[in-house]
Amino acid sequence: RGMRVQRLARRLSTASVPRDRSFNGLHAASSSLLDDADLYGTLREKHFRLPAATVRHLYADAAWRTRRAALAGLSDEQLHGRYEASVNPIVWALGHVSHFYEAMALRLLAPDEPPLHGPGTLLAGWDVEGAFDSFRANHADRWEGDGLAEVSPAGRYPSPRSAMLYGYRDRVAARLLAQLPEADDALLGAAETYLHVYAVVHEHWHIEDWHQTRQTLGLPPPPPPSADEPLVLDVRGGRFAPTAATLQAPDACADGGPLRGEARVPGGEYVLGGCAAQQPFVLDSERGAHAVRVQPYAIALAPVTNEQMLSFVLDGGYRRRELWCHEGWRWLMRGGAAATGQHEAGTGERRVAP
Repeated sequence: RGMRVQRLARRLSTASVPRDRSFNGLHAASSSLLDDADLYGTLREKHFRLPAATVRHLYADAAWRTRRAALAGLSDEQLHGRYEASVNPIVWALGHVSHFYEAMALRLLAPDEPPLHGPGTLLAGWDVEGAFDSFRANHADRWEGDGLAEVSPAGRYPSPRSAMLYGYRDRVAARLLAQLPEADDALLGAAETYLHVYAVVHEHWHIEDWHQTRQTLGLPPPPPPSADEPLVLDVRGGRFAPTAATLQAPDACADGGPLRGEARVPGGEYVLGGCAAQQPFVLDSERGAHAVRVQPYAIALAPVTNEQMLSFVLDGGYRRRELWCHEGWRWLMRGGAAATGQHEAGTGERRVAP
């Protein structure tokens, strides 16, 4: 195991070499066979299969959502944004999603495909592995978008930050779609189904994150979906047609605000994790359903609002020992709330971060 960790460290320290995938139950083997790449046998456990038509629709739906959440109505300056410790720049996440498709799905499903970056490609001159692999690119470096623009080829797209990166995403997706059977009703293998769905689900995580990033950075919200656009409901490809209520813009919805009070949860035995044999799609990190004993506890009925958090900070909540449990106060004394200094210093900004 120690030698494998050392080998993984060497891979992670070399930007030109794709990183090892052992954290996901896969190994970057030289063989083109998925069985040889399945280091821990997790792919052999998969049983859920989808027809080609459903997988095609999953990709199309994710592409539409990304265009809407990441790009619609934003300039290149807004796509890069100002530095914020709690989110990633939109333009970096767009490149990361594209790289994830290539590194974690395409290289396993079609290892003989030539890379989409390097000499003579759309992203010639870009260190894609170093820039967009989240295991390598530290958070501060992700905001250095100008450096990416400087080494990108000139003249192919009017916007090297957004259009080129979305072009990267489209080209990777096109190659993944090319791996699917032509017949709509042809079933993919269970391992192939898992890798396609895993990559699409990863894009959906970032689609949700782009909504959060827009709100955090004070950017305009994405446009609502149109009534004639059926949306994917789950990993089986189920769809629903948006209703008038779901098409409402956020400002048109009912007034928000704090929902005070707590829910009491009784103690008892609960099952954590997913049972791969009973559920269609379970991430490897959720495998191994097991029972745990939980003590009774209380939880707030709704997340803390920005207004409530601001009131807590301005009332000296980070200085009042009586408001904190033992472990929480230890975290605070170790500098865990350093980011709150700007609020107590009276900068005038009404942005709060726990």
